[in-house]
Amino acid sequence: MVSMDIGDKVPSDLILNLNNEAKEKILHGKTVINGTIGTMHLDDGKLPLSTLIRSTIASHTKDADFEYSSVPGESLYRNELLEWFFPSDFETEKEEGRVKTIASPGGTGAITLALKEFATLSSPAVLLPTLGWPNYPSQVSTFLGDSYYYDNYDEEGNFSFSHLKENIDSLFKNGKENILLILNDPCQNPTGYCLSGEEWKTLVSLLSSYQGKVRLLLDIAYFDFASEEAKANIASSIEALNKVVPVYICMSFSKTFSFYGLRIGALSILAPTAKQTEEIFDGFKKGARALWSTSNHMAMNAIGDLLSREDTKAELKREVALNREIVHKRASIFLEEAKECGLAVYPYRFGFFCSLPCEDALILSQKLKEKGIYLAPVSTKVLRVALCCIPTYQLEGLAKKIKEAE
Repeated sequence: MVSMDIGDKVPSDLILNLNNEAKEKILHGKTVINGTIGTMHLDDGKLPLSTLIRSTIASHTKDADFEYSSVPGESLYRNELLEWFFPSDFETEKEEGRVKTIASPGGTGAITLALKEFATLSSPAVLLPTLGWPNYPSQVSTFLGDSYYYDNYDEEGNFSFSHLKENIDSLFKNGKENILLILNDPCQNPTGYCLSGEEWKTLVSLLSSYQGKVRLLLDIAYFDFASEEAKANIASSIEALNKVVPVYICMSFSKTFSFYGLRIGALSILAPTAKQTEEIFDGFKKGARALWSTSNHMAMNAIGDLLSREDTKAELKREVALNREIVHKRASIFLEEAKECGLAVYPYRFGFFCSLPCEDALILSQKLKEKGIYLAPVSTKVLRVALCCIPTYQLEGLAKKIKEAE
């Protein structure tokens, strides 16, 4: 089977460098379209930080907010964040002691900690999406060396289960004993793809067939920008899968509440038995202590405060829904115009980004920069459009400009 041709990798800091360059141009009065970075901006260019969020953060300046937290993090924060992302889910797992959560510096910290713990297993290997977040390979190489890959799509533009199974079987035949599948869903970075309900059922069946030898790391950084149906599909699939195999859930409040620089997230483990959950969680605590000691105490306290009260939680739900609608509107404009002008786009459903296959993403990015349009190559043949940070009015006509520059 021929793998997707997305070209070669690009430096993992390329996106941040392009974003800084675009911001510098704007500071000097240049008219720039900055579609590089995964941060949600309103049409006025500001972060969608409401008065509620700002005032709550401002109120957390007591000694208790500046002191060290425990390594796992504040219990209120850890309990409330699972309730936020998965209300009324995992009740059985909680009662049986089969789910535990530790705070982390953002979603990146959660993924890093999961990889550190997984690396302690015998003969481990990590499977990444061929087209995925450029930082994944760097994280894997820190603890496990080489990464292995599975294609995102089949020829019809659906999730490529045949290629995934082929690569899992190949790794086992070549002596690997434990495999970690990394899946960024919903709203995959960099394409905006979300698995359907049927695709999730197929994935659960496939992973279950390996009887615990293939674990799942689920990166849900963009969870709150998906449809309610997509969220429900994930929750029910985790509940089915964790009876057979450990599932790592990597969470972040960067995208949800625009807490990008505060670096706060969490890692949950759901395993078939309470004993296995406890063993993995002990590994998390040791790893966290070694890597960063404790997470952002002020941010944890502020989030725990916000999520533990029904009135503030309801307001936050409303605000997040509004932000989701803004991104959805931008995506609709861009995708419709891309279709009209014949600009190819990878399958998109929800989320911050869409991506374009191209002959040379580095050259195309440079051509667009000369026109004041900053978009980030995620490989040498894929250009990413960060719909989240481009004002709605700047998206009108953008697809045509990209097409003309190809």
